Amino acid sequence: LQQCREENTLTSLHVDLNRFFKALREELVGLINKEYSDFISLSSKLNGLDGVMDNFRTPLKHMYEQIRDFDLEIQHTLEEIERKQTRREQLRQQRAVLEAWIDIDEATSKMEGLLAAATEEQVLASAPATNRLLDSVLEEDMLLERVSREITRVKVRLHAASILAAQAESAEGVGVGGGVGV
Repeated sequence: LQQCREENTLTSLHVDLNRFFKALREELVGLINKEYSDFISLSSKLNGLDGVMDNFRTPLKHMYEQIRDFDLEIQHTLEEIERKQTRREQLRQQRAVLEAWIDIDEATSKMEGLLAAATEEQVLASAPATNRLLDSVLEEDMLLERVSREITRVKVRLHAASILAAQAESAEGVGVGGGVGV
């Protein structure tokens, strides 16, 4: 430090610092001017960009609205499909119940026919004959067996029909839209 003081006087140091300050200021002003022109040219380049962006915004908004509308249509279609599937299941269950009742009706009609035929045969078989009596007993036994099978069939179908009807009623209560009760 002492050596620096001896070689450089305060005035020479002041002159050197002033020269360095002026050079630094000129360099800084030049750098600012250079960067400022780039900044100004960049902002002038961006001036037309707002118009270009506006040109894109309108079609993009329109496309967004179309996509949203399409999405709503898809949602409504899916809801309609779900309602129709629920209704189809209800109708399938109701059909199963009706088929069970038809089967019960057919079995009942068949039993009535068998019993009516048995009554007629008993009237005809009332004539005294040993062979006829044996045949009549065998036929009556076979007839009773057939009637018994039909009664069992009716009981099974009645039980199945009651289960199906209960399922159909519970599905109607849960399902979307009204339905015909069974």
